[in-house]
Amino acid sequence: MTESTKYRLVSIDAWRDYEGGWTWNNWCTVEDGVYLGNDITARRLLRFMRQSGWLTSASKGRVSIDWHNEMMEPMIEILDKSTGEPLLAFTTIHGSE
Repeated sequence: MTESTKYRLVSIDAWRDYEGGWTWNNWCTVEDGVYLGNDITARRLLRFMRQSGWLTSASKGRVSIDWHNEMMEPMIEILDKSTGEPLLAFTTIHGSE
């Protein structure tokens, strides 16, 4: 059995900043309490997201994953591959939430 981390899946509204990157403007919760194994791969995650209905089959080859681990707070962003725009993200849920 592998360890897993509890995440919240959010949909992201973002805008381009003056340096050409993306800034989250707003987000809304799509799903709470999603458990992902700590050994999850990009391919497994995208398959899981398509099976769960969070991504369509049309997203194949059109999205990428950006893994963050800042200050021990893991976050996984799903990005539009051609623009880098963040579309969805898995953010860590803490025990008191």
